[in-house]
Amino acid sequence: MKKLLLFLTLLVASQTTFAQSTNEIKKDLEKKIIHRVQKYLIKSPRLVKAVMDKESKLLERKILKIQKQFEAGTITKVESEKRKNKAINKSANKVSLMLEAMATPGKTAEWNIEHDTIANNGVLIHENHWASNLKVPIGFGWNNWITNGNHSNIFDAGKSMYFKIGLAYPMYFKNEKTSIDLGLVYNTTNYRIDNDNYRMAHDPIYGVRFTKIKSDQKATLSRFNQSTLDIPLTISHKFNDKHKFIVSAGVYGGLVLRSKQVVRYNDGNKDKWKSNWSTNSFYGGLIFKAGVKGVYLETKFRLNEVFSKSESGLRNQYPFQIGLSFGDF
Repeated sequence: MKKLLLFLTLLVASQTTFAQSTNEIKKDLEKKIIHRVQKYLIKSPRLVKAVMDKESKLLERKILKIQKQFEAGTITKVESEKRKNKAINKSANKVSLMLEAMATPGKTAEWNIEHDTIANNGVLIHENHWASNLKVPIGFGWNNWITNGNHSNIFDAGKSMYFKIGLAYPMYFKNEKTSIDLGLVYNTTNYRIDNDNYRMAHDPIYGVRFTKIKSDQKATLSRFNQSTLDIPLTISHKFNDKHKFIVSAGVYGGLVLRSKQVVRYNDGNKDKWKSNWSTNSFYGGLIFKAGVKGVYLETKFRLNEVFSKSESGLRNQYPFQIGLSFGDF
């Protein structure tokens, strides 16, 4: 009931402020909201004042922008009133959520204007729909396998590349600089075999092995390809507000969706072999990223082998990637 009363009080008060200056809007909203907040507040009046100052400034900017649009003739009076009401309602909802958090014994809360979240004892509560925080990072780079501590000599490192695209959902803490990031990433990795006359072959008994290509045509490309789906979980921290230098580290798990071997010949024809290739279908690894302004250097290292069964030359092979990532994940 108190929450409803606050909402109605704020809404009625706001209807009388549309013709006022933005300074009057700010003062009136502060007066009305703080009056209600004080009934809930027990130990942190400075926190309430700071939060209300942020909220009133945000609402002030929104109403001023709407007023300018109306004066410029880009929106009608009816539309301007509709948008103002929507802004007021959102502010009231924010304050109601704040009051609810603060009324819980032993808890404090702080509204994060930039990320539109409530931080309650360090735990994140999102008011907006979850989809509004989704990011779509993309990236590319080079991949290879590590065996016995060294790069594998099976592949041409300069021509073995990957591409990724995914979804990322960052959840920010109240310091606004640290976040936990959950993602879903699709990867396609191409391993260019260094000797075009050889390819991967799968034997149901002995597993994966290298074999010479038997063809009258000369092979011009031999490539082993995998498509995978990763679920990364990382923690990120922003060290500099101006340049937005961010370091991120965490773990990831994944699933191999498809593996295939492609051989292309000098006459333009090509062969494809699809199989389960005795791969480890599920895997896990480590991820590290650092960069500025949405451009990051990223490296990933898988902790389990590519194949569950293979000839001796293909054992102890651990994939890794290094490349560029664009976006928030």
